[in-house]
Amino acid sequence: MDREVRFGEILEKLKRDAATNGFFTTSEEIESRFAELKLAEDQLDQVRNYLISKGIAIDEEAADITLTGEDGSYLHLYLEELEDLPDATDSEKLAYAIGAMAGDVSAQRNLIQSYLKDVPQIAKLYSDQGVPLEDLIGEGNVALSVGAGMLGSQEKPEDCEGMLMKMVMDAMEELVQEDLEWLTRTVIKGDDTEGGDDATDEEIAQAALDEDSDKE
Repeated sequence: MDREVRFGEILEKLKRDAATNGFFTTSEEIESRFAELKLAEDQLDQVRNYLISKGIAIDEEAADITLTGEDGSYLHLYLEELEDLPDATDSEKLAYAIGAMAGDVSAQRNLIQSYLKDVPQIAKLYSDQGVPLEDLIGEGNVALSVGAGMLGSQEKPEDCEGMLMKMVMDAMEELVQEDLEWLTRTVIKGDDTEGGDDATDEEIAQAALDEDSDKE
């Protein structure tokens, strides 16, 4: 396998696992994951800095992502709306998970509320990939709600958090991928308009309008 491809796979898996572990990992874990690639220390430092920039804490080092512009304004307002939600303890989340697994609608609702504040943090991981933060959070919230109703498939309540966070991340990644595929189709469709010649701005714009019509 190509070294760069393998590096990307390991990094993405590490990022996902850290996100489901409270946005935390360790230097030892990083070194272990990349051991097969025999990265130099300065390369590992680059990986650490990247993870920190994505809001992932390493060892005891706190990390956060500061967003600006429209994303930053939206995040500020959104988090303000969530301020009144009580912070559930680990034991409360576990109790909610047990109830949700049994199909208790009230427990499912409480479990969803317990993780609503985690969704924006996960969305930050994908904030630089072309999709507005508002859309990422919206998609994550939908996945969280759907996931809370699917916990009956889990054997242990301790596994519920991992399942929910994975569903949230999968939903956001799918949204990012759909956005990329939409752009690719738009550009290619514009190219095909003139038999393979470079598309003009007008042709690309028309292709985008056509794509919007198809979505409706």
